[in-house]
Amino acid sequence: MDASLRAGLRCLLTFAIGAAGCGGEPPVIETISPVTAGQGTEITLVGSGFSSESNDVAFHSTQEDGQQIGYLNGLASSDGATLVFGLPDGLSACTTADDICPLILLQLSAGEHEVFVVNEDGESNHVALTVAAGE
Repeated sequence: MDASLRAGLRCLLTFAIGAAGCGGEPPVIETISPVTAGQGTEITLVGSGFSSESNDVAFHSTQEDGQQIGYLNGLASSDGATLVFGLPDGLSACTTADDICPLILLQLSAGEHEVFVVNEDGESNHVALTVAAGE
């Protein structure tokens, strides 16, 4: 099933049960704190349009040795404006919305990353995060 059909069905189901989040504005990240962090550090994203239950935070590696995107899946936002999570050492290869995803864990490498949020309303802007090298 292609992504647009999945989104349409999800929107129809969301409307049918009277839930919010269908056809809304895509998420927006206003700030990320801290901007440099090591694995395990608590990261806070502040913005708008975050889903109450299902936000995937994407980490796009901008290293010269290759491009890689990994996802931290299924994060909740109690107020739609903040996401708080511990910086992981491993990431999923897919978003929560993907029907089929290989069962592999991508390592979150040290260096520069673009971070963005993906949810049922779309993809946010990208913000910079530097992942510090482990000890």
